[in-house]
Order: sequence, then C-alpha cells, then structure tokens
Amino acid sequence: MARRSDREDPFSEIRRLLRGLRGSPSAQRCIALRGAVEIALFRLPSRQQAIVRRYDLDGECASEIQRDLSLSPRQFFRDRHNGLALLSAYIFEPERPPSTASVRASSDTPRDAAMVARTFARSLAQTGDARCLDVLRDLAAGARYAAQRADLLLELAETAADCSNERVAAEAAGEASRLVSESSDPRAAPLLGRLARVRARLSQSQDDALSFIAQALAILRASVAGGGDASRSASALADALGDAALLHFSHGAYGRARAASLEAIELIETFALHRRPKALEILAMHSAIDACVSGRTRAAIADVTSLLDLAVDSGWSSTACRLGADLVGLNAICGEYDEAIRWYQHLMPFAYRGARPSDRANLAMEAAHSYTMAGRSREALAILGYARPENGCPSNEVPSWHAVAGAALANLGDDAAAIAEARSALVGYSSRGVARGVGDAHHLLAVCHARRGDARRAREHIGEARRLVERYGVPYALLLTLVSEAAIVRSEQARSNAIEYGRLLQRLARS
Repeated sequence: MARRSDREDPFSEIRRLLRGLRGSPSAQRCIALRGAVEIALFRLPSRQQAIVRRYDLDGECASEIQRDLSLSPRQFFRDRHNGLALLSAYIFEPERPPSTASVRASSDTPRDAAMVARTFARSLAQTGDARCLDVLRDLAAGARYAAQRADLLLELAETAADCSNERVAAEAAGEASRLVSESSDPRAAPLLGRLARVRARLSQSQDDALSFIAQALAILRASVAGGGDASRSASALADALGDAALLHFSHGAYGRARAASLEAIELIETFALHRRPKALEILAMHSAIDACVSGRTRAAIADVTSLLDLAVDSGWSSTACRLGADLVGLNAICGEYDEAIRWYQHLMPFAYRGARPSDRANLAMEAAHSYTMAGRSREALAILGYARPENGCPSNEVPSWHAVAGAALANLGDDAAAIAEARSALVGYSSRGVARGVGDAHHLLAVCHARRGDARRAREHIGEARRLVERYGVPYALLLTLVSEAAIVRSEQARSNAIEYGRLLQRLARS
C-alpha cells in the first residue's frame, strides 16, 4: 500500500515539528520551541507522553519502547496516535481544548483529566471560590460510569455544603442517591456512607443529623473493615467522625464528642491521612474540644498553632482560616481577649478574600465575642456585619450570630435590641435542638432583663440558663453564667463561687 502524503496525514505538522527539534542546534528559537513542546507534553496522559517523547521527539526504536512499557504494537501505535492528536491540539490550537472524542479515545485519559480538574476544584474551594462547584458539576456530567458520576456528585455535594450552598448540595446528593440506588456494584457501599453524611450536614434538626451520621458511621466502618479501597473509606470515615464530634459537642454530649474525634485521629494516624486539609481541621477540633471540656487551653493553643503552620505551608487558606478561628476562640476561653484580637487582626485581611463562608463566619463570631468582652462592642458589631444572616452566614450558624450580636448590643446598653437578638437566638437554637445554645440565649436574656430592672424575668432566665449550662455547657460558659447570676441574685456566696471557679479555670489553663 502506498504511503499517505502529508496532506492526508492530520498529524504531519506535529510530526515534522518533533523531528525538527530532534538534535536541533541550540539556537534561541529552537530552545524556546523545545520548551513549549516539553510543557505541552506534560499535559498528556503518562503513557502517551512517554511514547511521543521517546519515539517522535527523541527518536528511540519502537520495539524498545514497546518492551519497556509492556505494550503490543497495536496498542503502542494507538496510544501514539492519541498522544499526537492531543499534542497537536495543545501546540497549534491552544485556544480550543481537544475534542471529547480524542480525549476519550484512550482508556487512561478521562481518569488523568479528572484528577487534574478535581485538584483545581479543591484549590478553588480552599479559597472560597464558588467556581469550584462548576468544575465539579462539569466533571460529573462528563463521567462515563455511574459509580464515577456518583462519586463526583458526592464531592460536589460535600464541597457545596462546605461553601454553605445548601441548594446545590441537596440537588447533587439527590442525583447521587438515584445513581447509587440503581447500582448493583458492591463497591458502592462507601458512597452510601458519604451520602448519609451529606444528608446529616443538610438536616435542620439535631436529631435527624445524629440519625444520619450514625448511619454513615456504620456503613463506612464496615467498608474499612471489609478491605478494598480502605484508604478512601478511611478518609470518608474520619470526615464523618469529625462531623459526629461537632454534633455531639453542640448537643453537650462531650464524652461522645471526644470519643468520635479520638477515633478519627486514630484513622488519620493508621492510614497516614495527615496530608488532607480535613485531617488538620479534625486534629485542631479535637484539641479545642479537649480544651473546652478540661479547661487546659494552653496546650491546645500550642497544638493548633503548629497545625496552622502546616496549613500555611500547604497553601490551604480556608483550613488556615478555620484553625485561626479556633485560636481566637481558645484565647478567649483563657480570658486573653487582647491576644484573641491580635490573632483576628492578623488573619482578617486574608480570610475575607480567601476562605469559605462558614470559616469566615466562625472567625467573625469568635472575634466579635472577644471584642465585646474587651469592651469594644461597636467594633464587634462592625465585624459581624461581614457575616450577617442575609450576607453569607451559614444557616446553621445563624442562631450563634444572633447570640453574639445580642451580647454586643447588651454591652452598649441597647437592651431592647439585645433582647430581640437573644429571642431570635433562642428560637433558632430550640428549633435545631441545641440545648447548650438555648442555655446561652437564656443567659443573655437574663442579663438584658436585669439591666432593665425586671428582676423577676432576670431570675427566671438565669435559673434556666444555670440548669442548662451545668448539664450541657462548657466550663467557660458556666463561668460567665455564674458571674451573671451573682450580679442578678445579689448573693455574696454566689459571687464567691464565681471567683473561685474562675481561679480554678486559670490554673487548669496553665497546666
């Protein structure tokens, strides 16, 4: 058969270019052109890259390359054809991406392309850029297999939940649920666990969230024990345990919260998951929970500071913001409000440009509390303006926003506005079943009514606050409640108890 002419060969131009660069003189133009080709080669799937580089660019023998890569001649030339198609598109048509047909011609191209796009989406998510959702949505739409599509849809749902976009999270979770329910693949079990975790995060009720998270933990524990892709299942299980710890903590079940975070840490250690942003967040959360329950805050501050250094070195801006919010809160627990404010001022310029909405909101609320306690309530209200309920505050954090705003208003003497915020917080916490928050709202209402001279209501609310905080609250919240109670009931014994309890927490903080 006669050899095709170059006019009939769609890759003649790229082949001539590669031959021309083979052993080319070191002229400046050739050096620059070779560099452009090398850069484009790195965009090819690894096997196609090796074939085109060694055969077309370096001039190696086809049989040697086939032997080294364990390829048949047919597969070798098929991969070379696909590689040249991609390289030609990258070199001569950079403004137009390669066609879907040429990308899907090779079995390993979709996976490699998906990995790069997924990495890009995760990088965008770390800066709070909502375009990460578009990247993941497009990846899911282009996935060829149901299991791949479900996996990508669940990542979309998880990322949307992190970005406080509940609508996108719910839509992606619903589509993933349909795909998983139709699948007969036994390897779909981890996907069911991740789906239950997403549903827990989207639940408006504390009880529903706990039910879904328990379902997720049971499925993912069985998946880890069953082997297979245990590392991915372990990652998903660690994430679910982190969510469980936060749920139990907000419910006041501190023993369960600590047990869940400890199990998550054991998985992180066993499966070497430290190089995941979520792992650092879980480790920091465990230290914070331990400090809130035991009062030993200095050790927790040291731990979280070292984790923050790792997040910074890794370029994980949203994770760094979240750990920074933990440091602001831990310093406030110590009564070191000036240090908490210093941390906030250091983080704030970057957090509002490069962090997820939930992390920005948490940082704002932790900082606002410290400003209020330091007597700078107007500045606290200004900070809260960055994360108002209608301006990006996640729905599950709205009751906390009202509580922090109410405390700042109470310190400014605007008791009517403070009572309105406290009531909003009380309704929100009650609807979600967060008993610890309900106690905090009653405490704020007691302070406001006491300022207005309504001793009866003040005593009723402080009594309810004391009852709930003793059962569900952290030591720091109990200290604030005892101090307010002493002022409301005008009891020297209550004042003495509050002072002694404060001294105990100071000693524990230094231990």
